[in-house]
Amino acid sequence: MNKIDLEQYAAEMKELEKADLAAVYIHPFAAIAIIRQIQLATRIQLAYVDNRELEKVNKALNEAAIKTAKGLQELFDKNSEVYKSLEIGWNIERNRAIRHEQ
Repeated sequence: MNKIDLEQYAAEMKELEKADLAAVYIHPFAAIAIIRQIQLATRIQLAYVDNRELEKVNKALNEAAIKTAKGLQELFDKNSEVYKSLEIGWNIERNRAIRHEQ
């Protein structure tokens, strides 16, 4: 089980895009952790894959991850420092400035 059929994977992912929404209950700390991990992951360039369908799937997953993270972020009061820090997390240049200011 070391090899994945990339064509089948792409087809299955395409089907999942059509699936119904799922309700999930998570602790606020878990929401923050998920948002932070998505922010970091979306900055990493995906390795080049010589498969156009897989590239489409990766792009769709990236977009879904960002949409999910931004939705989770709405769980927090927009005036709270938690929300503000999460919002800053979407701005790469601002993150660099914060690290240098500390």
